[in-house]
Amino acid sequence: MGSLLFILAATRIFAADPQMDRLQLRLQPPQTTSAAELAAIMAMAPQARLVRAEGHVNVQAFLDSSNHWNADDGNIYFSEWKNTPRGSGWRVRPLLDSKYLYNTHLFLPADASQIGLNPDGTMVVLRGNKVVTYAPTGRLIRTVALPFTRSIEGIHSVGNGDLLVWSRNAMFYLKQGTKLAWRQVLDSNAKNAQYYGVAPFFTLELGNGLIEAHRWSDGKRVWSHRLFAPGNQTSYYGFLADASYLILKGYQEAHVIAPDGRIRAVHRFAHRVQTLYLHQFRMGMYCFVDNNRLGYFNLETGRMEWLAELGSAPLTPGRMYNDYLTFQLQNRLVAFNADGRVIWSVRLPISPYVRDPANYKNPYTLIRMPGGNLAYVSQAGVYFIYPPSQLH
Repeated sequence: MGSLLFILAATRIFAADPQMDRLQLRLQPPQTTSAAELAAIMAMAPQARLVRAEGHVNVQAFLDSSNHWNADDGNIYFSEWKNTPRGSGWRVRPLLDSKYLYNTHLFLPADASQIGLNPDGTMVVLRGNKVVTYAPTGRLIRTVALPFTRSIEGIHSVGNGDLLVWSRNAMFYLKQGTKLAWRQVLDSNAKNAQYYGVAPFFTLELGNGLIEAHRWSDGKRVWSHRLFAPGNQTSYYGFLADASYLILKGYQEAHVIAPDGRIRAVHRFAHRVQTLYLHQFRMGMYCFVDNNRLGYFNLETGRMEWLAELGSAPLTPGRMYNDYLTFQLQNRLVAFNADGRVIWSVRLPISPYVRDPANYKNPYTLIRMPGGNLAYVSQAGVYFIYPPSQLH
């Protein structure tokens, strides 16, 4: 199991004490792990196993789609634009072999963001001021009209059957998609919603550049912070493991917001953070930084715990699997934990270089399957990933 060397974001000066001297020596930044060393580490790490999915898979349409949903039936569904002699519109299809194809595409809106999927596989569609629910077979289940005439602009499926919808500067919460529980007026139009299981509130990005936290119970505002400022664009925001909140501004400044809205800490990075993935159990994040490097930043201590030279850019977006980060690096899938160890890797059975990438928006990608398992999708098909601890 390979171990990467540590690099500190800053070196602290200790008093002249033998114990402190030893600690300081242990924490001295070593030489950067080279791409060649990392390649050797990946080859020597425990190897995962890839198992190709059986049956028909809708790979090309899935790779071209930007809307994916997980369902409790073990499948992943995606939106697809369909042209037919009877008309054109969106329909929802399963990635893996299934007897259901949601034959309802003529009823779907032109904007795929107005489609939601519940965990049981039922599909929710916005039509004017109505919320329409379909079964996976395409059968109409119910239509719920909201108490206003204007059209609904956005929808967020909470996951327990409840729906959060918004229209202009108002938002509405529907219990089980049918009963209006509460309504709140906003200072600006809503753009996006996020929630986290342990947090008593959800967040909304507003059109005026603010992000607000609102209580699930009644929709009232808990706190508000500015996302955008001149010359300081926000590149990420999301929940941390303890229900606090992170806002990354300008790719190099992280604001940690406590659940009550107080700014707990502000961290400034020596490196430009291109992409980040929050740890599910620790107060920290994996960071892809400039010059094709990967690191882990500890939000409690305020330091970059380690950095690894990747040698080239990852070929797929990263995906969290339990507490480690997985992504494709050249012709291998590799998994890093927060301590900087390559805990497993696997050589892909096919070349990662597609023959005609112009046919795909995303030639290959990693997806998180229902239940938390990972799968790799490419032109050759869908491969389920079994880490070494799951091998039998």
